Amino acid sequence: AVFVLGLKLALSGNPAFGSVESVASPGAAVAFLNAHPETDIAVVDITLESETEGLTLLGILREAFPAGGFFLILLSARYGGRRILL
Repeated sequence: AVFVLGLKLALSGNPAFGSVESVASPGAAVAFLNAHPETDIAVVDITLESETEGLTLLGILREAFPAGGFFLILLSARYGGRRILL
């Protein structure tokens, strides 16, 4: 939660971004993207609650939006000192 809040605050401070929103579940992500086709970027933590849930969301997004329409940024922020941005 702290990471999401920090990222949201950092991005919200940039006037180039009109709106920065967050959702709590894969279903909410799909619903949000369907309701807001003007979305340019989706950031997904590939670890989320478990090792596979973020990757499952990636598959759901690819299936729900085969033509894309937005950039998808995958990241992993784990405790233990390693942070990976893909």
